[in-house]
Amino acid sequence: MCLRRRDRRLGHFIKCMRGLTIERICKACKGTYHGPEELWKQEITSVSTDSRKIEEGCLYVPIVGTRVDGHSFISQVMEKKALVTFSERDLGETAYPWIRVDSSLQAVKDLAEEYLKILNIPVVGISGSVGKTSTKEMIAAVLSVKFRVLKTLGNFNNELGLPLTVFRLRDEDEIAVLEMGISDFGEMTRLARIARPKVEVITNIGWCHLENLKTRDGILKAKTEMFDWIQKDGTVILNGDDDKLSTVIDVQGIRPVFFGLQDKFPVWADEIENLGLMGMRCRIHAEGETQTVHIPLPGNHMVYNVDGHSFISQVMEKKALVTFSERDLGETAYPWIRVDSSLQAVKDLAEEYLKILNIPVVGISGSVGKTSTKEMIAAVLSVKFRVLKTLGNFNNELGLPLTVFRLRDEDEIAVLEMGISDFGEMTRLARIARPKVEVITNIGWCHLENLKTRDGILKAKTEMFDWIQKDGTVILNGDDDKLSTVIDVQGIRPVFFGLQDKFPVWADEIENLGLMGMRCRIHAEGETQTVHIPLPGNHMVYNALAGTAVGLSFGMTLPEICQGIESLKPLSGRFNILSLAGRTVVDDCYNANPVSMKASLEVLENGTGRKVAILGDMGELGENEAALHEEVGEFAGGLNIDILYTVGTLTKGLEQKAKEKNPRLSTQHFDTLEELLPQLMEKTAPGDTVLVKASHFMHFEKIIEAFKN
Repeated sequence: MCLRRRDRRLGHFIKCMRGLTIERICKACKGTYHGPEELWKQEITSVSTDSRKIEEGCLYVPIVGTRVDGHSFISQVMEKKALVTFSERDLGETAYPWIRVDSSLQAVKDLAEEYLKILNIPVVGISGSVGKTSTKEMIAAVLSVKFRVLKTLGNFNNELGLPLTVFRLRDEDEIAVLEMGISDFGEMTRLARIARPKVEVITNIGWCHLENLKTRDGILKAKTEMFDWIQKDGTVILNGDDDKLSTVIDVQGIRPVFFGLQDKFPVWADEIENLGLMGMRCRIHAEGETQTVHIPLPGNHMVYNVDGHSFISQVMEKKALVTFSERDLGETAYPWIRVDSSLQAVKDLAEEYLKILNIPVVGISGSVGKTSTKEMIAAVLSVKFRVLKTLGNFNNELGLPLTVFRLRDEDEIAVLEMGISDFGEMTRLARIARPKVEVITNIGWCHLENLKTRDGILKAKTEMFDWIQKDGTVILNGDDDKLSTVIDVQGIRPVFFGLQDKFPVWADEIENLGLMGMRCRIHAEGETQTVHIPLPGNHMVYNALAGTAVGLSFGMTLPEICQGIESLKPLSGRFNILSLAGRTVVDDCYNANPVSMKASLEVLENGTGRKVAILGDMGELGENEAALHEEVGEFAGGLNIDILYTVGTLTKGLEQKAKEKNPRLSTQHFDTLEELLPQLMEKTAPGDTVLVKASHFMHFEKIIEAFKN
């Protein structure tokens, strides 16, 4: 029984989730129902884990997180006319119905599995080390030509995100395209048991999550756990050019369909043409037919995710001296070096090259501001030294070695950004770099899906301390409550910077110049100097202080340091102020987290004309991602801005919270970027100051391009 209710806020009927009655929910989740018998056959309208996103007739699922326990909001949720709630605890006599379960998370997974059985909608399950999301988007785009497709949004690809995606399905949907992300053994089994895909796609087996899976063979084993849950009449689609996936011959009696760049595969491509930023063009062959296609996104991986071994012969023809290979190439006309792992070999070689050059390294990490601090430090040091710095996002276990290989004898200092998302990664980066100077900007709320808490982030970031040079310098933000607890690093006393005069490097008389930047007075080593920081935001004062401390460690004077600070230039996508279509556009779309988004919103307050914020989802925030988005929304509502546009899944709560905080604030939410872009020019006007900010996966650079065009 489904009582189609009229939603008073939206003015239309809410459609129930077919078959998900309280009776069936209890059976699927092995739960015990406490409530009136007349609701036993009632279907729910939706499932929500967020107490602030409740629609009438929904099932509320209280999740126990590191900061928030959803059980605290049960009474509040039921007042909003949720139909029923799970609970891991005995609630006793209540005025509302509830279902006792052992684990809310397990109940959600069991229920998602049951719901898919009811709907009987075919699932395409997608995994792989690299390219899951872009492949998911490609598959959804193809299938949408003929079918109604529901796809994974954002990073909803884990053991909570996948069920929540499943609960978005309705009768009218014809295919579900689900991204399935894992980092350890057993996770794929739990995901695939829910999804039971009709079609399974694995893009490649690369070098990700080695902290748990150890080797590429381990990754292959973990990814292919999905094979145990393939439908009997299903299809397995694999990258045939991947040396690991190509070894798969049979899956539950199903012969895999391979794709690649060789004509032995049933689906293959040739005549590949790179069109630069305009995308790729290639000729696709399948089932006896051939067609040339333009792929509108750039990169060879858009043809498929490439295995570099496929290009060895071509590379050697271009007169490369030698090549690594993880495979036995046999007799060749060119020299090659057999290695167990190309990635590990690159890291080992970068470590050796730095030993040969003996160039001092400044290693920079932190939850927020690594890149802007790196730019500041490089600008300061460049006044007196020849500096090589990290470019773009080359701050990981491949990017850092590639940055090191750009060094030459004439370089005097290397300024290296070091980005991590899990334990052990900083150890591997710092072992290569072995910094002379180590800088940590702050300990914020990033990568919580792996590091769990700020203490976990502190532990992971400070792995770099084990690799500091004996005569090195450690520079830390003394105003950060976690970093301020560091007293000794391998016998080295940290140099703290901040806004308090107890620190050896500190600032006062801070003046916000709006989009023209900041002015402050810096104190260090008994000297004082006022400096203009040409980029806006209070956080730039901290960056300047970090640059000051590093400059002093290399013997620079305070006037030299301030000269470097004042020479700082913005980076594309990182608070780059542009004049476009009569609007002042703040291009800060490269990445986002709660701290950096708040900082950017504060700067927007100082804009001219109407102050417009266009904000998108923030990724990698872990199980508290909804609450962290809403925290930013409440913050935005308390600022002097005029208009807020939000895009994505998680920012819906951000928009609602901002509106609650400030009812006079003009807000509008868009589910996708494609909904916003056609309306962008009418939603903004000449004279506006427009902030554009989101995590990189939201592709907000398309907004900047729209303004330019």
